[in-house]
Amino acid sequence: MSENDLSGNMEWKYAAFLSYSTVDRAVAGQLQKFLEAYRVPKSLRDTQGSFGSVPSRVGKIFRDRTDAAGAVNLRATLKEALGQSRDLIVLCSPAAADPGSWVNKEIEDFLTLRPTGRILTIISSGEPPHCFPLSLRRSTGMQDLVEPLAADMRPVGDGPREAPLKLVAALLGVDFDQLRRREEAARRRRRRLLSSLAVGYLATVTIGIVLVTQASIEVARSRSLALANHARTANESGRHDLAALLALAALPPREGAVISPVPQAEAQLLRALVQGRLRRVIPVQDSTIWSISRHPTEPWVLTGGAGGEVRLVNWESGRVVSAFSGHSGAITGTDISADGRIAATTGMDNTIRIWSLPAGKERLKIPTTGWTPRSVSLSPCGRRLVVACSDGFGRVFQAASGLEISRSPAHSEAVMSAAFSRDGTMVMSGAYDGHLIEWDSRTGQMLLDLGKVGTISQISREPGGNRWVVTRVLTDVVLFWEELTTSPASSILAGRG
Repeated sequence: MSENDLSGNMEWKYAAFLSYSTVDRAVAGQLQKFLEAYRVPKSLRDTQGSFGSVPSRVGKIFRDRTDAAGAVNLRATLKEALGQSRDLIVLCSPAAADPGSWVNKEIEDFLTLRPTGRILTIISSGEPPHCFPLSLRRSTGMQDLVEPLAADMRPVGDGPREAPLKLVAALLGVDFDQLRRREEAARRRRRRLLSSLAVGYLATVTIGIVLVTQASIEVARSRSLALANHARTANESGRHDLAALLALAALPPREGAVISPVPQAEAQLLRALVQGRLRRVIPVQDSTIWSISRHPTEPWVLTGGAGGEVRLVNWESGRVVSAFSGHSGAITGTDISADGRIAATTGMDNTIRIWSLPAGKERLKIPTTGWTPRSVSLSPCGRRLVVACSDGFGRVFQAASGLEISRSPAHSEAVMSAAFSRDGTMVMSGAYDGHLIEWDSRTGQMLLDLGKVGTISQISREPGGNRWVVTRVLTDVVLFWEELTTSPASSILAGRG
């Protein structure tokens, strides 16, 4: 049997050995769980892939120090597991690239045991090539690599949803686009079936709720908690339509409720609505939309695409109001001023641009040197903008002249998002390592260090309120912070991170 055979014979105890830094333990655990639980679409099973017949599952993944816990000789145990693994998966990050990390040793051991074995890489954080372990770069000649030859979980790469699926395709030996199309078709079939089943299930649940009396309050509450748990399971499996119905059934009636509110059900209902409710499909871009902002008064949205397209679109009719010309790289951020008269965009072409609305005429171009803008947010008055930067800073500029006014204290990793406070005097910024800070927008002085809360996706202001809204990657969690406080005011979507 060849080293790449997927036949499932006992020659390979593990489909792959997952090597990672302890800093990335949470991401590694989620990745292992996804790979082992993933079920190959039926339409793809038993077809011919690069390594033979495609199985129904990827197989068991060995997660180095976690699966070897309690071993007397850890290094010997890991080497034995490496020899029993068909492939090696390397979770790449700045911590994994540290010359003293276990990841380098495991790569070297794998290459010694299996000189022709496959090494699959997936990036969780950092910038290539510096996030690749030195042993990997030496073995593959990637010392000077700039573009990652790997699945990329970062928002600027494949994203946290598609990157693990790319890894599945590589492990199965099938074309990624083919796997994605089959997966989407299977998901549509499951939604139709589950929606039909949920209607009958919800009818049964509704009858049961009507019969709840004061004497059965505890029974009713236990039942609601069980339904909320079923809704969570449905959400985790991607069955958001069913999750919404189950969560609705778990909620007590608004009038004459005999049981107290069930926050677990509310959380799962919000999660299902955010992740699974498709309201309208409007073909406004020629490529994937990377950023979108809503106009404050008109039924318009400003969209930025992976191909550099910026368009103002009427979301009611789908008509393109105006198309903006200027950017030559993917759009990383968009925002519209509170009065709706100007817009700001950032792109991978290392420029920040200010536009007049609705015409889409460019008013100002701010080039950047040595860093890439990741997102942009206009101040409430529209006269300033804050930009999240890849070099670890948040920078505030004048919208009229492009003059830099201030910059944040340095983050240890790229800043992913930043936003002004309601009065424009403060900025909250968050880095990819999850570090949140509040700082003075005029001086850049640190006001409050909020610590690490998990990988940051987006920071924004609550409309009309005094709270920050912080979205986390890979955990489906939205956190609210009161301005200048030290802890979240509430967590409305409960995730696993």
